[in-house]
Amino acid sequence: MPINDIGKFVGRYFQVLAWLSIASMVISPIFFDSLNFDFTFILLFWVAHHLIRHNATARNWTIGITGFYVALIILMLLYACLAGTESMRVTFGRRIIENPSFGQVATVAIALILLVGVPLGLLLTPKARREFGVVGGPPSAGEGSQACQ
Repeated sequence: MPINDIGKFVGRYFQVLAWLSIASMVISPIFFDSLNFDFTFILLFWVAHHLIRHNATARNWTIGITGFYVALIILMLLYACLAGTESMRVTFGRRIIENPSFGQVATVAIALILLVGVPLGLLLTPKARREFGVVGGPPSAGEGSQACQ
């Protein structure tokens, strides 16, 4: 099933992440006796709003930030491969794993790459470039024949 409007889809994706962040802040003191306040939900709502409106600057910032996170996660995996995981600590929700196995590190890393990589991959598509008005995107099927006439 193709995505008709990538900006709106990615914007809604970030809105869901923002609401999940708020839900975790509400649930955390009730069930886990810990107060955890995280302001990233404000940034997520802001980015979502501007991506839904097809703001090219918001697209560029989102690509930069998510690309940076994906690069960091890949570097973390390379470090785990080369130096081992003895000095690492993995936090997954409320659970902290000291000296995790490579499988535990890889599982968390793959989950994070998927979470961050979905919007990154979608915003890098030629369709998203056209939606956001980025110059230099490949022409669609009908545009190429009209440009030659």
